Formats: sequence, structure tokens, C-alpha cells
Amino acid sequence: MAVARTCRLKNVASVVSVLCVFYVLSLALLLFRVNPVTYLQSRQEAMQLDKLAAPSSKKRFAIRTKQNSLHNSSQIDFSTFVSTYKERSVYDWDILLRDYDPALSTSWTCGRPDSTSRMTKLIFIHVYKTAGTTFRFLFYIYAQRCRAGYAALMGCSGLSPDLTKQEGQWTNGFGRRSKNCAIERSRTREGQESGFLYMNATYLKNEIDMLIGHLPIGAHMHWEDQYSSRIVNAQYISFVRQPLQKYVSGVIYSTKRKSWSVEETATEIVSQVRHARAKNKYYEGYSAYFLTPLQKSEVYPQKGEKPPLEYRVQLILSNLVEFKVVVGVVEHMSHSLDLLRHVLDSSGELENLFQSVDTFSVRNTTAKALEDTSTIVLNKSSISTSSVIEHIRKDSDGLARLQEFLRYDQMIYDFATELHRRQHKWLQHTRKKS
Repeated sequence: MAVARTCRLKNVASVVSVLCVFYVLSLALLLFRVNPVTYLQSRQEAMQLDKLAAPSSKKRFAIRTKQNSLHNSSQIDFSTFVSTYKERSVYDWDILLRDYDPALSTSWTCGRPDSTSRMTKLIFIHVYKTAGTTFRFLFYIYAQRCRAGYAALMGCSGLSPDLTKQEGQWTNGFGRRSKNCAIERSRTREGQESGFLYMNATYLKNEIDMLIGHLPIGAHMHWEDQYSSRIVNAQYISFVRQPLQKYVSGVIYSTKRKSWSVEETATEIVSQVRHARAKNKYYEGYSAYFLTPLQKSEVYPQKGEKPPLEYRVQLILSNLVEFKVVVGVVEHMSHSLDLLRHVLDSSGELENLFQSVDTFSVRNTTAKALEDTSTIVLNKSSISTSSVIEHIRKDSDGLARLQEFLRYDQMIYDFATELHRRQHKWLQHTRKKS
């Protein structure tokens, strides 16, 4: 009887073990909503797709997912891709920066007055409220003196990944009320102003060396070389700004027609942020600029589930590394101009031009003056950014909500600032060696 009882107990244990395994597998299927084997296969496919989105992207940290894979993209639980990485920005940095090379090439020299060719194209991504107006001016004067083709665009941050391939106008596909990418100002290498209202692929190919404006990273992927059908090499340049300063400055600029006082502006900002956080929304001040058109088509699908914000942030950080962006920081303007001088004017032919911009950042050296980075932007508002922030600080709850609202922009700013620091450190080391 004892033997029989032991056998029965073993049988019961086996049944319980099987049930436990079945329960665990059921939970896994419920979590992923897909067959785990198919899920792993899709990750391999996604890594292959990464090669299409950016150069040398085999080591990319973020993994994109092919639309409609796993039978239906709406069934994919995108949070499983990023849940491991939440709250671990330092770990993310270690992976993204492990093989990062901060060396910057001397892409351009002003050269002879009759120089008309540029082997590497320059693209300046004007992120909203990051001193972009100042640098539109700088690049236009540079193009004028160095006989480079120049085009400044407006409203092109939603550039479509498909329509840029056509010979016609560049077209927006994401989040823009205007369908076409408008030309604000342009000139050919011979100094002729463009008669085009909108960016044209043929005009870009034949006449332009410098592309400036509110446009996304990856815009060069459909920019063909003038003398061949190959895609041009491009040097990206962009600036970031301390998120609280950047956001408040943007609100001041967008509401300037209302002639609000400092107190009214601060009250409106806190009200808007409280309303957004009540819906669990976060500010995305860089997604329009640092995600490629192809990536936007995947992370902002017309149908199905949209991946979480953490996923988009990981793509942005990866793009800054993979596209070798020269990163300027508004709060470190002198160092940022050092980087631009190296890339654009290493021979020192246009020192006065860069000096004229640098004077904006050295007027004062007090802590309060350094905090108010709006002083270096040409299109200054009637009220200062720092005065509005000072008023918001009186409301501790409102300030805390605002800082949480800007949480992901702060992550991007911190990472971009680290890239900037490494680039400038490399430049200093290079100068000492020479």
C-alpha cells in the first residue's frame, strides 16, 4: 500500500508540474499576445530592417518592428521592447556610447571664391527654440561668402518617407497642416535667388549644398548627388537646449500676440501642463526632428497600436550617434561654435563671422545671465524666459508637474550634452597634438 501511495503521489506531482508549465506558458502568451517563437523571429527581422533606417546601424540599441509582422501589428505589445530599459538611462548610455567615436571631420573649407563644389552636404536641423534663427543667419552669410548653394525650409519636419523620392515637391506626411515643404530663402552657388515656393528634388540635386530648417534627420536619404545617382554624404548639425528654458521660451513665442504679462504666461503654462499630465501626456520636443521619416511611419502608424514614448526616445538617442550629428548646446555656445569652426572653417577664413555669433554668449557671466539663454537668440520676445520660470518656481506643485512633463526631453538633452562634451574634448585633444 505504501508503494501504491508513493506512486499516486508521484503521479499527482507530475500532473501539477505539467499544469504549472502550462500556466507559465499561458502567461507568456498573454504577455506577448503572440507565439514566442514567432516573436523572436520578428526581432531578427526588425534588426535587418534597422539597416534601412540609418547608416552603420547594426549596433543600434533600439529595435524596430516590421509593420504587419506577427500577422497584425496591432497585436504587438510594444511595451515589452522597452520595459527592461525604463528608468535605466545610464545603462542605455553605456550601450549606445560603447563604440562611439566623437571625431569630427573637416567637412568644408570656404576655399577659393570660385569654388562651387561640396563633396559633403551640410544639413542643419533647426529644432524649435534652440537659437536656430541665429544660425540660419550664420549659414546664409557663410554660403554667400563661400559660394555655396543654400536653402532654408519652413514647415518640413513632417517630411514624408515616400514622396521625397519623387521628382516633384518635397511633401509632409506627418503632423503638418501644410502639405508641402516651403522654401523660406535660397540662393544658388552663383548667387541667384530661387523662384521656387516649395522644395523641389531636382533643384536640391543641382543647386544646393546647405539645407537648413525645421526638417528631420534622415532627410539626405533621398538627396541624390549632382553627378551620379548615389545618395549624398551629409554632415548633420543641430542644437539642443535645457528643456525648461526651451519649453517656456516656446510658449512665450507662440503666445506673443496675446501680450500676456509674466504672471499670465506662467499661469497659462502651469494650467496647460496640469491638463496634459492629468491625461498622462509628456512633452515631445525632439521627436519631429530626430526621428527619420521612415521611423515615423513605423512609430506613428495610421492603424494599430502606437509604441510607447520610451521606444521613440531610444530611437532618437541612437540616431544622434548613428548619424554622427555635430551637437551644439545653447548653454555651451562658445564650445559649440568651436565645433562648427572645425567642421566649416578649420583654416580660419571666416573667423569674424563666428566671432559675431559668439559675442551673444559672452555678454555676461553671472549665473542668472547664463540661465537665460534667450539672450543669444535673434528673435527675442518681449518678456524673458527666466522671469517666467522664476514665477513658476513659486508654485512648487506646478514646477514639479512641469519637470515631470519634460522628463523625456530632459533625457534627450542630457544624452546630447554628453555627446557634445565628448566631441569638444576630442577637439581640444586634437588641437594640443597639432
